Amino acid sequence: MIWFTVALVLAAAGARGEGVEKRERPPSPAERIRDASHLQPMPGGGWVSVGFSTLSVLPPGARQWEKVHRIQGDSLYRVAVSDSGALLAAWEKDPSLHYFPGKSKEHLTLPKPQPPAPEVFHFRVEFIGFLPNGRDVFVFMEGEAPHMNGPYRQHHPVGAAYRVALDGTQPAELLYTVDGGRDLYVSERLAVFMMPKRLGQTCEHRTCNPVDQLVAYEYSGRGVTRRTLLSSAERAMSNVRLIWGSDDQHLMFEVHLGGQERGMFAWRPGEAKGAFRPFPKENYSTEQFRLLKNGDLLEVVRTHDYQDLELRRHPWAGDVRVTTLQGTKEKGSWDHNVHALGVRENGSLWLHWGDFLMLIPPKGTPRAYNLEPLLTRRTEWADAELYTAKPETLWVGIDHGGSRDFVRVSFDEVERKAKPWPTR
Repeated sequence: MIWFTVALVLAAAGARGEGVEKRERPPSPAERIRDASHLQPMPGGGWVSVGFSTLSVLPPGARQWEKVHRIQGDSLYRVAVSDSGALLAAWEKDPSLHYFPGKSKEHLTLPKPQPPAPEVFHFRVEFIGFLPNGRDVFVFMEGEAPHMNGPYRQHHPVGAAYRVALDGTQPAELLYTVDGGRDLYVSERLAVFMMPKRLGQTCEHRTCNPVDQLVAYEYSGRGVTRRTLLSSAERAMSNVRLIWGSDDQHLMFEVHLGGQERGMFAWRPGEAKGAFRPFPKENYSTEQFRLLKNGDLLEVVRTHDYQDLELRRHPWAGDVRVTTLQGTKEKGSWDHNVHALGVRENGSLWLHWGDFLMLIPPKGTPRAYNLEPLLTRRTEWADAELYTAKPETLWVGIDHGGSRDFVRVSFDEVERKAKPWPTR
């Protein structure tokens, strides 16, 4: 899917809570992956570095990156990893897709798909992924096309999905095009788009008023199925946003209906229609959402003069469960952000709040582990973190200068040393 990390970056509040121990020695072992913009896990362990000009891999247990390929002066910005460990990479300016079969040192290049029409320009790769048959890859491209709005010339987005054979024996096959839509979710299996009422109207994260439709394209070996999930004939919509945590099995969207009205729309691929329910809208500038594995919706807001952090867990049917983490009253505690949030293998939550890693069970007392020793002079939290289940580990991103490191934090150690955190 388009979002390969499992961390959720929020802008909320928090810092050191009362009764939690201050600085202690760094976690042991504190393994560090150096100079990586983003990380992507590989089957069987190891990592792929995404960003800058070089495609590199870090094999399981290794401490040195192995350079796979570098294009000087270009930016590596799309990488896919197959179940067998093969790599597919796209650099921003380079006209080719680069395929590395895995165990061999072979390096194949495939031309990036061409625009579906000659008037489409700024055509770029937005997503790449391996298809289940192992012979083809899915490539989603996006560009712009001109249109006339009365006497004025304007531009609108054009999306196009392709199937590309890895052996290079056939030209890229155009699967579908989307004229004027804004992509909300893209994966090898499906894509969801918000379609504005008028071609070329302003359509961004904050607003797309008015919205005409929410449409989905499902792709399989049998072909492409287009579904209209919501339409303006059912309800007037001013904007639609994807809820973080959505995946190929379950997606949820925040639907703005104008004014203070909104709702949540849940849909599972394969269903002809999804389910809509009203959701109260409140004036929270820091409100964020996360779709959990069991289908619950987690709402995160700041309360009590933006010092406390309130976690509201909304089942699709049933009562809301609320956990309020008490903010700090200590002087000198300046970090008031939620840097990342995720779901553990056992279904409980982890939360990087201020300088602490919080463990939040469905029931019971939250606990906190001090991450502040990982920071050194002139470094800061990168708001980029990756969770792995086996072994259960959190890789915490730390920015320094123009580079970024990831430091390994073991949940075994976190479980042993975490202290109770005060709640209200």
